[in-house]
Amino acid sequence: DGVNDAPAIREADVGLAMGETATEVTREASDMILVDDDLSTVLTAIREGRVIYENIQKTIVYLLGGNFSELLLMLIAAALGMPFPLLPLHLLWINLLTEPMPGLALAVDVPDRDVLDQPPRDPSEPLLGREQWAVIGFNALIQASVGFAVYWSALELWGRPLADARSLAFTTMVAAGLLRAFAFRSTRRVFWAARPFANLWLLLVIAISMVMQIALQRWSFSRELFQLGVLSWSDLGIALGLALIPVTLLELAKLVVRGIARLRTRNA
Repeated sequence: DGVNDAPAIREADVGLAMGETATEVTREASDMILVDDDLSTVLTAIREGRVIYENIQKTIVYLLGGNFSELLLMLIAAALGMPFPLLPLHLLWINLLTEPMPGLALAVDVPDRDVLDQPPRDPSEPLLGREQWAVIGFNALIQASVGFAVYWSALELWGRPLADARSLAFTTMVAAGLLRAFAFRSTRRVFWAARPFANLWLLLVIAISMVMQIALQRWSFSRELFQLGVLSWSDLGIALGLALIPVTLLELAKLVVRGIARLRTRNA
């Protein structure tokens, strides 16, 4: 707060001055002014800043993972000379149903309990680093693989019409996109350890979106509009079961990464 503190404040990574008792020289040299002169406010600010940063980061990773999975699915089918598994209207519906509302729910998610126990991040670290791109790529690969597997199986193994195969792939991609939002609530904790029912908005969004997707398949007008085949309840069960694969693998990957980190710490 004093004039003699100004040089240290200027050299610090984040120079902090008192708002009520500091001299004008100290406030001019600082990066941040604590208006209430209560140092406990700094802790609150750090926590809030980390929560905002993490929520923005996981929302972007979630959205990009979905977009790349759709792109990869279409590229795989094109490379094999097969009809496109998704039509433009399907892609639009997927983007509308699985991105805006789940993304907003993740953006206001409750923080991890250990958010203040984590070491500070490097200020030069990009928002999407190597770890985030690895998650995006892994998610895109497994979700596209599941979508293509059900599409190819319906056409080649089960002898279903193209409209039915597209309907299965479409429903699987929508359900997988919604369910994997649970895996992105925390980058460190698995689903059952991250207070699974703490984000009521996300639960509500996923439930409503699932109902909308099923209604789309069951209503004759929407089926004709989207050029979909008629799926039985067992078909919908298959799609939902396959949609659990991406979120399950993402959660298992967290356990593997955590185990590797523990081994490295133990051997260090």
